[in-house]
Amino acid sequence: MLAVFVLWGSMAACQRQSKQPPCTLRIALAASLTLAFQKLAKDFEPKAKCRIQLDIGSSGILLRKIQRGAPFDLFFSADLIPAKSLHKLDLRNPPIIRDFASNRLVLLLSPQNPFQASWIPAKTAAAAIPDALRSWLMQPTTRMVLGDPTHVPAGRYARDALHRIGLWAHFQKTAIRATHVRAALRTLLQGHAQVAIVYESDALSAPKARILYKFSPQTNLPIRYQVATLRQSPQVQSFLRYLQQPSSRQILQKAGFLPPLTQHTSP
Repeated sequence: MLAVFVLWGSMAACQRQSKQPPCTLRIALAASLTLAFQKLAKDFEPKAKCRIQLDIGSSGILLRKIQRGAPFDLFFSADLIPAKSLHKLDLRNPPIIRDFASNRLVLLLSPQNPFQASWIPAKTAAAAIPDALRSWLMQPTTRMVLGDPTHVPAGRYARDALHRIGLWAHFQKTAIRATHVRAALRTLLQGHAQVAIVYESDALSAPKARILYKFSPQTNLPIRYQVATLRQSPQVQSFLRYLQQPSSRQILQKAGFLPPLTQHTSP
């Protein structure tokens, strides 16, 4: 009887172990990549038999976690990764940093807002903001939300773009500052602001909201997403190769992300 119980216990333990992926890939992920990476992880995990654990937040906050010793394997940032700060860390191998994707800024109108534009927004980015839109934005009742420029890349890009079109002085003290760009989008969709500056990829995930204006290269800095390899392992290399496959790039493209501005060869 005891032997049967021990055998049953051993079989149950083996079944539990067989259901658990043999490895975990820990990724620090910029919030704007959330929806795309949830789809990528769902596709990658059964193929690689490796669970992907996402820690999602603003790139600035995630970088601070890494600097404090958080055990991530990969860091996907919506901003340029400061190589010097990573090389100071006690890592077994020097971190490898490369461009991963790019994006664009847009001005997004809340679905609850009654504002009626007198123009049809261009499909391509415009260098000059329309006068009617500028006048409406300058009204005291127009509330804007953006990522906090102190640690959110989308917020820094937004601040720079508003500087270039002469509107930052107006919104510097009144804009709602969100903890990350997805939080800015959520604030807009909940009706707490009339407009938001977010990435075009975020706008595509909110079809009820309306793009009022696409910022051009003349009105905002290039938006470069980078990935840093913090720990070397076969699983890390497998995931990086997976991201370069046509099917993976298609998932990113459908989510609104553009190809990297700098091309790299396979790792």
